Amino acid sequence: MFLFLMNGARDKHISKSYYRKSRGLILLELAASKDFEEDWKQIDLIDIEPFTIVTYRNGLLLRLIWDGEKRLDESLSLYEPQIWSSATLYSPDVAELRKSWFNEFYQGRVLSPKDLFDFHTKTKVEDPEIGLIINRDDKIRTNSVTQFVLSKNKFELSYLDILQNTSQKITESIL
Repeated sequence: MFLFLMNGARDKHISKSYYRKSRGLILLELAASKDFEEDWKQIDLIDIEPFTIVTYRNGLLLRLIWDGEKRLDESLSLYEPQIWSSATLYSPDVAELRKSWFNEFYQGRVLSPKDLFDFHTKTKVEDPEIGLIINRDDKIRTNSVTQFVLSKNKFELSYLDILQNTSQKITESIL
């Protein structure tokens, strides 16, 4: 199983001054769950800031969305490369623009993990407000890029620290 969390749901929301619990704690609770699907349906999300979780479990890729009022579950294709943009960082128009960059890059070809990592780290966009690596006056910026690749007998984690200009790759066997 893997899980990752993005702040926000489908649309940018207005943040409240108080939330009962961090979205990250919700992710950790679900990760520790013995019955993930049931816990997702039952976990109390009232007064939790909107978020999106993408999870791979039992051969299924799912997007779980809490929009602040209701939960949405979407099945995703395991065979179609996808790119997502945080609703808290990008307008719908910019998210679509970023998707078009990815589709142009992808063009139906078989992509390697290196291709995808290079796309995220080396695609140059003149506008640092909307690029794949953003820097909005040093107030909101991309600090790092992390890639996790799971295969039948191993996983690889690639990490680029943009601020320190260092990178690391870890490969572990899965027994």
